Amino acid sequence: MSFTDAIEHVRENGASPPETKHYIGGVHLNEYRIKAGMALISERHMHNHANILASGSAILRTPKGDKTITGPLVVEQESGVEYALLTITDVVWFCIQRGHGVG
Repeated sequence: MSFTDAIEHVRENGASPPETKHYIGGVHLNEYRIKAGMALISERHMHNHANILASGSAILRTPKGDKTITGPLVVEQESGVEYALLTITDVVWFCIQRGHGVG
């Protein structure tokens, strides 16, 4: 499946990788364990925040273009920007935000 096909598949079918949520000290972390060949499409967030590719390799698609990334690596996501991640290998990916969903 091509990168574009994978993204369209996720958009059309609403599929997303399994997610574990962590709430620690006012910080919200989404943990994704994504198999090779899968795509993850981000939400557009109101604030800049960090993502961590803890392990594995993927193609990160942003409005600035495609970039092959390998973990461990910290990636900043700008507010209002959507990205797509296509995994080359199995990956562990964290999306880290302040305060969202903290009860």
